[in-house]
Amino acid sequence: MILILKQFFKLKSTQIIRRKTMTKINTQSNSLHNIEFVQDIDHESAASYSGGAVTVTDVTLSSEASNQGFQFGANKAIEDLSEFGFDDATQFIAVNNTQTWRFYEDANFQGDYIDVGPDTAMNVGEFGLSISSFQAIN
Repeated sequence: MILILKQFFKLKSTQIIRRKTMTKINTQSNSLHNIEFVQDIDHESAASYSGGAVTVTDVTLSSEASNQGFQFGANKAIEDLSEFGFDDATQFIAVNNTQTWRFYEDANFQGDYIDVGPDTAMNVGEFGLSISSFQAIN
């Protein structure tokens, strides 16, 4: 009986030590944001700081003017932006290569369109809110 009680108390004290250690670890990690010069950075910056490659997509669409808001990037034609949750949501287009890209108001490269590029970035106004597909044309 005494042996069982000793083992029980030994187990309980081990659990208490573990709990205190975990609490200390949780407190330390929560306080990192309070350290001067510690800040969140975007994925592109993190890749460049770590020496990783930063890839630039051929086409970048942004949900707000001046390349702000949510972004969608692609290196190939997109037949239907609704498959990516970006249909009728574009306010800004950046073409980052030597091709001209055509942006259509309907899926499957149909309807009215605008041509953008090469190496052009622009706000697309009201027409952008109807863009549903795009492809390189040269």
